Amino acid sequence: RPELRQREGGYRVKVGVDTRASHLVQAVLQLQENPGLPLILDFGSDFAWASGPLGSVVMSLILTGVVGQAQHRAAVLPHGAIYIECAVQDGGDQRQAVAPLFEQLPFLDQIKDLSIKDKRNSSHREAEPTASVREVHPAFQELIKRCDRQSKISDRDVEDALKAVFNCKATQQNASDFTPFIHTAQTLRLMATVASRLPPPRESPRPAARESTSSLPILLTGDTGTGKTYLLLKLDELLFTSGVYQEGGSRTTWVLSAAFGRAEVESKLQTLKARLDSSRTQTFLLDELTSSPAQEALSRFLCRREIRDGVPSKCSFPSDSLLLATCNPDPKLHDVFDLTPEMKLSSIPTDLPPEEGNIAFIRTLLENPKRGPGLSGDDLEVACSLVLIGKRCAESATPRIGTVSLRDAVRCAVIAKGLGKGWARHGKSFFDELGDPPGGWVVRSETLRQVALACHICFGMRVLPRQSFYDEAKKGTDLDIKSLVVQAQDLLAAHGLVIQPWIEKTPALKDNLLAGIVAIASRIPLLCLGDDGTSKTLALGLLLRQMQGKFSQTPLLQGLPYAQVFHL
Repeated sequence: RPELRQREGGYRVKVGVDTRASHLVQAVLQLQENPGLPLILDFGSDFAWASGPLGSVVMSLILTGVVGQAQHRAAVLPHGAIYIECAVQDGGDQRQAVAPLFEQLPFLDQIKDLSIKDKRNSSHREAEPTASVREVHPAFQELIKRCDRQSKISDRDVEDALKAVFNCKATQQNASDFTPFIHTAQTLRLMATVASRLPPPRESPRPAARESTSSLPILLTGDTGTGKTYLLLKLDELLFTSGVYQEGGSRTTWVLSAAFGRAEVESKLQTLKARLDSSRTQTFLLDELTSSPAQEALSRFLCRREIRDGVPSKCSFPSDSLLLATCNPDPKLHDVFDLTPEMKLSSIPTDLPPEEGNIAFIRTLLENPKRGPGLSGDDLEVACSLVLIGKRCAESATPRIGTVSLRDAVRCAVIAKGLGKGWARHGKSFFDELGDPPGGWVVRSETLRQVALACHICFGMRVLPRQSFYDEAKKGTDLDIKSLVVQAQDLLAAHGLVIQPWIEKTPALKDNLLAGIVAIASRIPLLCLGDDGTSKTLALGLLLRQMQGKFSQTPLLQGLPYAQVFHL
């Protein structure tokens, strides 16, 4: 059994062939009560541990500082410093036996003296601390300085920085349809940290700063709306468009839930592994990690790339695949689906984006003709102010309905674009199909009508009472959204659908019809909530039964696809 003894420069633990993993756990627990100095594991010349169960424990200790738990108490190193001392002869069989183990260990690029020494020349030196998060690469540091000087950072700038990180000389791909993204100092630091943990691309020289043969766990943690998933998707896009990774690899995204237990996770991982194309770099994104109870299986996959428990040598993922994950820490669920200590220590925290970044992102969405309504000039300024007002009203509403984030701004831009000329197959807009109301529209600009109605769907309908949203919009943009919505509802009930005369066209019915047809046409999920008798079922039943594609009874619905109804 190892004994923890304090020596000059750290705590020394003598480990032999009879040492078990539980003994090392107890030693680390004892060390937690005496923090401040590095841990020195002295293996002497006995390497039987390398192929036994203690070998994986040592790897876990170096990887994340976690070796397990005893009596429900995690054995976690209280610092990041660890030193392994062993004695071998140069060129001997012992060196060849233990070397592959160290080659599999990540974090070696900043561990100064972790090497196999000749016992005759070895002398104890103070251990160097490991670094779970590397320093920001100089290329990214320059971009961050430019951000601080209020300079705009383009996707091409980030691609050049990524090529510098990976020492890549490949030419950039011709990708003109970039995902809209606002690069801030915060996002650049996160991208630099994630990129430093990724494996080197295939068939490329390995930079001196990236000597590790394994990639490190990448788990972005943070509240909803911090842009974790969007950032990883954007980084994945830039890694391939820059030429760092070979173009043509596939991307697999899982949104995890409570249905993903250990058996399901391991089964799906084996299926994915069987489909891997060895000539391409694959990307795997596990979203909402904390929604699944299979934390141990997911932890093994993230931290050690093991697919099945007990047979890691036969069921493991390639080390050069891009493995990314996100999760939303929830204190209320920590007792149910808590992250394992390994994932906690290897995670990268994210913060809410700055307000100026939100404004720039919303402006980019609204002026983009491919992903938004393509506004410009005064209409762009008014629309940007309206989206920000809607977002603030929904965030401050009591009670708050759902979670409000920049995702709602993205949905708002998508809906506004869908209400335009792309609404119907024959090139007419939603308002063209409705016709003009008596006296004309209260909002003269059609593009602003699109944004105003989209803000009503995404934000206004979730604010109680809605009049507060209408008042703020009128005050900030001088747009009468309430009257605009009433005009659209009346025209929809009169000309957009066939409503039998014995059905009373109540405000609740017209409200649900407008929300339903816009959500279905925009492919935006819609959940109707309300008391009994508020026409929820009636409105959706009328709408879905009449959406028969080109065989629909009204021109408004003839330009929309056929709707398939599923009763659950």
